[in-house]
Amino acid sequence: MSATHRAAILHAPGQPLSIQDVETHHPKPNEVLIRNYALAIQPLDAKMFISNYGPAASLNFPAVLGSSGAGIVDKVGSKAMNLRVGDRVVFDTKAYVSPNANFQQGAWQELVICSAGTVAKQAVLTSFPLQTAVAALHVFLGMSAPPLTSSVSPSPGLKDEKVLIWGAGGAVGQYAVQYAASVGHTVICTASPRSTTYLTQLGASAVIDYKAADVLSQLCALGPFKYLMTASGDASSQQTIAELLRPSGGKFASVLPLSAGVELPSNVEVIYTAFSQAAQKDEYTEWRKWWYTSYLPSVLSSGSVSPVSYTHIEGGLSALQNASQDVFDGKVRGKVVISPQE
Repeated sequence: MSATHRAAILHAPGQPLSIQDVETHHPKPNEVLIRNYALAIQPLDAKMFISNYGPAASLNFPAVLGSSGAGIVDKVGSKAMNLRVGDRVVFDTKAYVSPNANFQQGAWQELVICSAGTVAKQAVLTSFPLQTAVAALHVFLGMSAPPLTSSVSPSPGLKDEKVLIWGAGGAVGQYAVQYAASVGHTVICTASPRSTTYLTQLGASAVIDYKAADVLSQLCALGPFKYLMTASGDASSQQTIAELLRPSGGKFASVLPLSAGVELPSNVEVIYTAFSQAAQKDEYTEWRKWWYTSYLPSVLSSGSVSPVSYTHIEGGLSALQNASQDVFDGKVRGKVVISPQE
């Protein structure tokens, strides 16, 4: 009899999840099988599940959602030489990049197949929002990589190059502030006033209330900015950043596509893509290698990146249905984490 494990199956768009036993597959030579102990419900996951958003349209059903988690290596393929059974790891999969992969590689299950090249030792569930922030700034906007050893200091000249992170109170925004500051830039961000002290501790030089009536003029006075990102992706942030760039032109990154009604000047470009999935694509092979073998192990082992707050929801896979709805509705602050092993 084949070995089995539990998975949260989405049989068709709009249907409730079904928790059932599925066959446990053996990893291929360059893959590992990971016993999944923690998954964070990402906004992308919730939107795909609740509203059939974005990548959901290309999935083959039945499907298993989720593309990242943290756990312990259970089996190792014959060519996955950098990992051993028992290693504590964080991982990302091709669940949303390759439609045929989501059933085995979706993270909403107890055991997950994953390429050995997208696994990093150290089981701290920071990978997804951190990867979104770093990919947007480093890969798509061209920001430099930070020094990864304490013996190397950032270039002093980078302080003159300012960075704007809009919506820095959320997980992606907090990581974006930390990354830009670690590179050596002066970081200006917007958030609610209650986040000012914490964001300053993370490296922000100034925190502007995003609801302020004069937010545009305040930011103009603090600029100009070399790198701009909206970690909230809402229409207000996109329009304000577009106005900041209007005089000289430029580009900015957004975690959501351009909102209806937002008019960009002809000299302004918005960059939107699934930033967190960049490491799964062949054109970003060098970025993937740097991320999993250099950057992520370095910041996790050194503690140089402060993890965002999270809420653990009990109930395991059975809790995914209601928890996803809460994330979709914006009822929770920080990350919602579930253990498939419960």
